[in-house]
Amino acid sequence: SLNAERILSEVICNIDADSPPWVDADEMRPFLESLHPAQAAAYSAWMAHSFVVVGGLFHIFEVCSKPMVEAAIRGYAELGEPKASAMLKEACLIFPDGEMPEDHGEAYEYLGDDGNWSALSPEVSSGQMNQSRSYEDFFDFDTFLSKHRDAFVR
Repeated sequence: SLNAERILSEVICNIDADSPPWVDADEMRPFLESLHPAQAAAYSAWMAHSFVVVGGLFHIFEVCSKPMVEAAIRGYAELGEPKASAMLKEACLIFPDGEMPEDHGEAYEYLGDDGNWSALSPEVSSGQMNQSRSYEDFFDFDTFLSKHRDAFVR
């Protein structure tokens, strides 16, 4: 039997080795579009989860561009974490027009005003999105791999 977590981990590490800087939307958008949609979803959610573990939910906005955040929202849902997907989507509502700016620097500057968090639900505004859970406890790798085997196993 194949170890789904190990397979996805290997593919994600290979994708990350070729990835442009996460904050560069102009490079990240075509890079993510060049990947199989399942790979882009898994890569973005995996990386977003690592940022949450390091610095909480809002750390994602400190180190990721809009294309990466959008792909992570889809990725969380695809990997069996609809609650995390909804929380990240709600966190984007703090930005003007409810959408993260394309320019990472603009998003980062906007985050400096703590008052922007008050409109969000307490769960989201606390920034705690399953920080202590490991990847294998957080994502449903087996189901994801069985649905998207062609994107990861040849």
